[in-house]
Amino acid sequence: MNNNLTHKINQKKTVALFFVFVFGYLIILILLIGVLYFSTEKRVKSEIKSEERYTCLKTSDITNEIVRQIKSDVLFLTRQTKSFSEQSKYEFEKHLVETFYEFALSKETYNQIRYIDVSGKEKVRINYSEGKAEIVEKKKLQDKSKRYYFQEIKRLPQDSVFFSPMDLNVEKDAIEIPFKPMIRIGSPVFNRQQELTGMVVANFFGDIIIDKLISEDESNNGEILFLNKNGYYFIGLEKDVEWGFMFDEKKDKTFFYDFPEESKMVYEGQEGTFSTAKGMFTFATVNPLSKELMDEDKKGPNFLQWKLISFVPAKELNLIILNEVKSWWFIFVFMSLIFVTLFWFLSRNINLKIEARRQLVERNKELSYANATKDKFFSIIAHDLKSPFAGLLGLSEVLAENAANLSEEKLNSVTRSVFTTAKNIFVLLENLLQWARLQTDKLAVSLEEVNMNEMLFETVDLLQKTASQKQITLTNEIPDGLKIYADDEMIKTVFRNIISNAVKFTSAGGEIKLSASAKSDDKWVEVKIQDNGVGMDKEQLKNLFRIGKVKSKPGTANEKGTGLGLILCKEFIDLNNGKLTVESEPGKGTLFSVFLPVAPHRK
Repeated sequence: MNNNLTHKINQKKTVALFFVFVFGYLIILILLIGVLYFSTEKRVKSEIKSEERYTCLKTSDITNEIVRQIKSDVLFLTRQTKSFSEQSKYEFEKHLVETFYEFALSKETYNQIRYIDVSGKEKVRINYSEGKAEIVEKKKLQDKSKRYYFQEIKRLPQDSVFFSPMDLNVEKDAIEIPFKPMIRIGSPVFNRQQELTGMVVANFFGDIIIDKLISEDESNNGEILFLNKNGYYFIGLEKDVEWGFMFDEKKDKTFFYDFPEESKMVYEGQEGTFSTAKGMFTFATVNPLSKELMDEDKKGPNFLQWKLISFVPAKELNLIILNEVKSWWFIFVFMSLIFVTLFWFLSRNINLKIEARRQLVERNKELSYANATKDKFFSIIAHDLKSPFAGLLGLSEVLAENAANLSEEKLNSVTRSVFTTAKNIFVLLENLLQWARLQTDKLAVSLEEVNMNEMLFETVDLLQKTASQKQITLTNEIPDGLKIYADDEMIKTVFRNIISNAVKFTSAGGEIKLSASAKSDDKWVEVKIQDNGVGMDKEQLKNLFRIGKVKSKPGTANEKGTGLGLILCKEFIDLNNGKLTVESEPGKGTLFSVFLPVAPHRK
């Protein structure tokens, strides 16, 4: 495997390990953010709940305090009126005018203060507006007997106070502009004989309550809502929803319509806090009437129930929580940058250690295999050298001791045998030397342009004599002009070994044919060496290039060999960036196909 490919694979492994670390970190980070978010949400909601509860109860206390003051004022006026009841009519009305006038000026909170007798006629009325009090003339006093508050006050017991629903002031059948919110408060007047003699009725400026609630609202998060018993807004989220019950076109502008589910909880309880998908609601109830009067008639016009609500919209609530969590983002980002950097170096170091361990294991395997191969190779060499050397020694002994007694024919025969044996030993030793140089990387490869026809002509010419001695036809059909890019000497060794092998295993009268052609992709030259010799079975083909598995066998003329030549051929072809294939069948011969790179074109 080349260095570039190994580097790319290691990089991919490092990146993969890095993403495993990052993925694990992201899961932990998401869980941490989730825990942080939910704990922050719980804390923030608890803090807002406390703050809004405080705001709501505070505004409720303010409203109740105003209501108590109004009750106190009306009861004071009622007792004062009662104290004048024994006087003459003139004195009675004179004292009432003086008392009501001074009271209106000192309080500045009542638009009108009036005394109405049991028949419903006004006897005294003081109007107050913009810092000025006015005594209404007798001829302008009105009959209030048909007004609902007159009927309600008439039936109240002594020291009881009536509160009307808060509405807008109406003059001449039209709502007064600018709006003047009003609350009508009254209390019956009894004489010493406990007889009803009349009633004190005052019109309170309702905007005093509204303005006070708005000015005292200290909530930084919520909106104050102020509602009547029917869910209509005195103070709403928007101005155009307020006082809806006073206008036909705004009859649906209610809290019930805007918050149908939430309104049930608000109007069924006295106070509390709850959250829904729309936000957080904190509410309190203000009942201007005494409990006794409420219990008498909870559905009549005398029944009042104001609701004060501090409302924090869900969007605002979530924004507050996010702003709280946002302070952690810088820490998370900073931590993430540090961890990602650490993960990268950690991934790279781990991968380098794994790769180093893998390479060490592979190297150990290669060394073990090389040592085993070397041991097998030298075992084969030692075994195969022993026989020819023994033969050579025997023939040499015959020549040394009996040369004078041998006939010329016998002497020639022994001499030829000595030569053949020595040549075989030389080939064997040459193969041994080349293989040893290959294993120690000392065999240099010198790539150059080689003319196939010229190179094979030399090789075929060298082996032609041996083939002729076995009556084998050696045909060279290599065309002119084919050029390869290879090491000339190595490739000569390859073809010499392959052709020698073909001669060795081809019987007398056989044929060996050499042919070559350039492949269609113009990148390879294919050289074929085809014989019609003994051939090989599948097992022999399988072990043909494996040291320790290949078994040498004598040729058709009992030629000797080790089988190492083909192993060298395979390694030489690999070194020259080529490839070698073999096809064979027993009794039908063998076809060796050698693929070698075409020489590059020169410009």
